[in-house]
Amino acid sequence: MLISTIAAGFAGAIGYLPYLLLFTGQRDNEGRHPFVELALLLLGPIAAMVIQFAVSRQREFEADRVGAEILGRPMPLANALRRLDAMSHRIPMQIAPAVAPLAQVNPLAGQGGISSLFSTHPPTEQRVERLEQMTGTLPGA
Repeated sequence: MLISTIAAGFAGAIGYLPYLLLFTGQRDNEGRHPFVELALLLLGPIAAMVIQFAVSRQREFEADRVGAEILGRPMPLANALRRLDAMSHRIPMQIAPAVAPLAQVNPLAGQGGISSLFSTHPPTEQRVERLEQMTGTLPGA
């Protein structure tokens, strides 16, 4: 929760920074570059979103790790993630993007690439891989 709050604060600051730079400083237009200002206005909020989504993906990995530690065995959790992911691909989900972070697996799974930057969940394969790497490292696993 603390990390998410701090990340949201940083993302908000990054998103607000272009407006701060644009509307403060020099009174006349000398030395100002309108294309740079426009780029800042467009890219600032996008950078803020990418940061928030990256933190969200890391939070999912951490939740998997803690869940495996609580359970004492990571493989049942990995198997459950596989089944959830398989069901999410079989049954079409009518879900709004705003509530996608609340799902256990990504209901809006992209094919990777640039779309993975805007995903709130890491690919299930990566989550399962990390859980499989934990096998044998947990006491009683």
